[in-house]
Amino acid sequence: MINPCRVLIVDDSAAWCRNIQRILQKAGFAVTVARDPDFALQELKITTFDVAVVDINLDSEVMDGLDINRYIQNNSNNIRVILISTEPLPEYEVNQISPAIFLNKMQIAKRSISLVEAIEAVLLNHT
Repeated sequence: MINPCRVLIVDDSAAWCRNIQRILQKAGFAVTVARDPDFALQELKITTFDVAVVDINLDSEVMDGLDINRYIQNNSNNIRVILISTEPLPEYEVNQISPAIFLNKMQIAKRSISLVEAIEAVLLNHT
């Protein structure tokens, strides 16, 4: 049996997390949800993930999604990161996300972008 791809979702919206978790699990992914940065960091230290889907605008005074992306890039080289937000990515932040990719949550919700396909693409491009 092949182990499923392990995905960490980091987002403070309970409804969003439930919806995305259901979609990804239906597609065969093993999903862990972290609704705050502290829990995300704990999970990153104890669990091996293939992909992290991280909301840039977390409701936290301590760190946002860009901080989590930097933590992953500095400590977990094998994790592919997909940053998401309901807001467009400001130009000054474009350089901060590399090598992560950015997706708009509204396009995902409207199904004009498939999160499953985005995850599969980052996994295929990770060689």
